[in-house]
Amino acid sequence: EWLAVGRVDFALVYSGSALPSIELEPLRVEPMYLVGARPAKAGARLVGAPVSLAQVAATELVIPPRPHSIRMLLDSTLAEAGLKARVALEIESVPTILDLVQHEGFHAVLTLNAIRRSGNEARFQVRPIGRPRLSATLRLATSAQRPTGPLMEQSIALVKSLVAAHWS
Repeated sequence: EWLAVGRVDFALVYSGSALPSIELEPLRVEPMYLVGARPAKAGARLVGAPVSLAQVAATELVIPPRPHSIRMLLDSTLAEAGLKARVALEIESVPTILDLVQHEGFHAVLTLNAIRRSGNEARFQVRPIGRPRLSATLRLATSAQRPTGPLMEQSIALVKSLVAAHWS
């Protein structure tokens, strides 16, 4: 929305919808994971066994409200499989979601990067969501209606290099 009205020159978005006024350039595809508190048993690792979409649908989730891109992606993928998410709470903030996962026994659907950037990676276990593989695409969004100048081109190049370095 901010891009469309000119409040920002470009943005990084997950799985944005195509609009005539917005150009989207895919930068990175990130798998989504079912996130829970790490089991206390010895040897529990960050990445656990894969789960099916049916298992995700049967799990009480703390997820962002619509129209958040992760929520829309999850809802549409589950709907295609004839399933619906069990939403315990709708929370916009990833740190708050992770706090509820860690302390209240809920689960979430997030990227591995969100867990790694939380600073509390050792407290969580993530399980790949498989068949179909649930993933989000990080995209660079720019206005198709406004010209780009040298400063914006350099800024976009810098952001692209940071994304590449950040997720290498």
